[in-house]
Amino acid sequence: MRGWGNRVRGPKESAMGWLGLWWRQSDHYDRLSSHLQARGMGALIRATISMIGVVLALVSVGTIWSPMGPRGVIQVTCALVACCGTTIGALLWALRWPTRVQAIRYAVLSNASIALAALPCWPLWPSRHWPPTSRCFTPRR
Repeated sequence: MRGWGNRVRGPKESAMGWLGLWWRQSDHYDRLSSHLQARGMGALIRATISMIGVVLALVSVGTIWSPMGPRGVIQVTCALVACCGTTIGALLWALRWPTRVQAIRYAVLSNASIALAALPCWPLWPSRHWPPTSRCFTPRR
């Protein structure tokens, strides 16, 4: 009889096995894309997703001039990189319908851009009196 250390695990018995099974599931991207194109809604969906990216870019740039926006070089750089990332994603959707891989990359890029846009609102080092004395929450003079 084998001990527990030598036991062979099936894909349903390990967490990574479950993750692998989930990751290899078929998705409905191509079917949904074809359905939207057949119904004449492809251009509307592309324009909507592209406009969401443009608005996110404008918001991340607009925080630079906000009284509670980024002040340091690193924070302003994060806001500008977030703007560039969302602009690239908006252009991707504005020019044509992306492939499945491009749509996944757009989602990752958008989430990273949102994180970068939110990053300047957090102090770079913890403060004992945070948030009242935090540089982020103190209005500019």
